[in-house]
Amino acid sequence: MKLIQVKTRGTGPLLESNWIPLSRGLNQFYFSNPYEGTTFLRALQSLHPLYSCAAADPFAELPRFEKQGNHTRHIQASKRTIALGVFGATADLVNELGVIDQNLYETDRIEIGRRLDYSRWINFVELSSSTRWKEIEPNISELFDHLPQQNEKLSNEVMEFLQTLAGTDRIRDDVANRLISYLSLLEDTGKEKALFNETVECIKRAAHFQTAREVVFKRLPLFIYFNEHGYINFPGNNITNSPSNDHNELIQYLKERQVLGLSPATDDIVERIKTGIDLGISASSSIHRMPPIFLFDAPETNIPDNSISKLAQLIQKTAETYQCCYLSRDIEFFKPSEAGRSYHCNDLKVPTKLP
Repeated sequence: MKLIQVKTRGTGPLLESNWIPLSRGLNQFYFSNPYEGTTFLRALQSLHPLYSCAAADPFAELPRFEKQGNHTRHIQASKRTIALGVFGATADLVNELGVIDQNLYETDRIEIGRRLDYSRWINFVELSSSTRWKEIEPNISELFDHLPQQNEKLSNEVMEFLQTLAGTDRIRDDVANRLISYLSLLEDTGKEKALFNETVECIKRAAHFQTAREVVFKRLPLFIYFNEHGYINFPGNNITNSPSNDHNELIQYLKERQVLGLSPATDDIVERIKTGIDLGISASSSIHRMPPIFLFDAPETNIPDNSISKLAQLIQKTAETYQCCYLSRDIEFFKPSEAGRSYHCNDLKVPTKLP
C-alpha cells in the first residue's frame, strides 16, 4: 500500500495543510522552523507508528485550544482528526477484502485518520460502509409477508419496529441484529431464497466492513521515523539508546511480537540509518505487513560533510523500492530531479481566512 496523499489539521506547531500529493518514492519537505517540521513528520507517523499512541503521547505538545478571531475555542479531542492519509489498495488486499463482502471488490483507495484523542478511523473511499433503510425496505416488506400468520403478537412487534425506521437510517449494530433475528423466523418458501440472501447481505454490510477495517489495520505499512541523529526512537526520546542497540523503538516493537531483532550500536549515523532501514524491512516481512514507509528528520545536520553524499545515496536507493519522506534543513538537499515531490512549508499551508 502506497500513501497517495496526506493532510494535517493541526494546532500550535502543527500546520493546517492542504491535501499533499506524494510520490511513490522520495518526497522532500523543507520547514523554515525545524520544530514545526518535526511535528509534521511525527503527525504523519501517527497514522501507523511502531508505538502505542496512548502510551507514547505524540500529540502531548499540541494545544487543546485555538483562536478564532477574538475568540478562543476548545478543541474536542475525540472529534478533531490531526493526521489523514489516503492509501492505494493493492490487488491482493482487494481480493482479501472482497471475500468478506462483494462490495469491497470495488475498493480503490482507503482513507485513515488519527484523532487528537488517539482514536483512529478508516473509510473505504466512495464505498458506503452500511446500508440505509430505504435501500432494503421494499425487500423487507415483501419478505415479511411470509411471517407466520398464526403468531399475531410477533407480527405486531415486527411491524411496530419497522415503523420506527426512517429512510436514511443506517442499518448496523442493534438495528441490524434485530432485523436478522426477525428474518430468521420466516418460513422457507423456496422462491424467496435469493431475495432473502440478498437482503441479509445488505443488512450485514456494516459488520462486514468493520471486519474489513480490522484486516486493513493488520496490513497497514509501518511508519518508521528516524530522528536527526539517525535513531528510531519514541517521541520525546531523541538521543538516548541502550548501550548495545540502536533503534530502541523498533527493537521493542519486535520483542512485543516475539520477533528477533538486533541493531548493534554504532557511532556512524549513515550506517545506523542503513541498519535501521534493513531492520524495518525485515520486521515488516516477518509480521506480514505491507512494505514500510520511512520518515527521515534531517539527519544530514549531524554528519560530517564527507558523509553527506553517502547519506543522500542511501536515501535515494531506498526510495527506489520504499516510499520515503525526507525533512531537510536545506530546501535543495535533494535536487528536483532526485525527489519525486519537493515541498516548502509555505506551499503546504491552508491560506489564512481574512476576518
